[in-house]
Amino acid sequence: HGGKIGTTYEVILKLKGEYAKTGVASGWLALPYDVGADDARWDIYYDPEEDEWFKQYNKTNYYLKDIKLDIVKSSCPHNDGSCSYYKEVPTYSQDMHIGATSAHGNEKKWDEPHKAVQYSS
Repeated sequence: HGGKIGTTYEVILKLKGEYAKTGVASGWLALPYDVGADDARWDIYYDPEEDEWFKQYNKTNYYLKDIKLDIVKSSCPHNDGSCSYYKEVPTYSQDMHIGATSAHGNEKKWDEPHKAVQYSS
């Protein structure tokens, strides 16, 4: 079926440093910038009437525009290792069939790397 048997990997994002300890709470990934770990641990919410994000403390809303945030990166799509929150971690898969040139083994996506299985030869 063509191709080769080899090792493939994909990169996954995992929280790094202080963010791994405290987490990045709900809402922060919707914003176009990165904040420090102390800020990122608090859940934030969107208020559509005010068109603003806020955090809540003792049932009081504190709008982010009025809070001095620790902005550590002014622009970030949060989708790779350049993000302050994440590191890229490769995960490896061995014995993968890579570059198949024909359908086989009931594989629905036979042209994508998949676990190599030996059938009768």
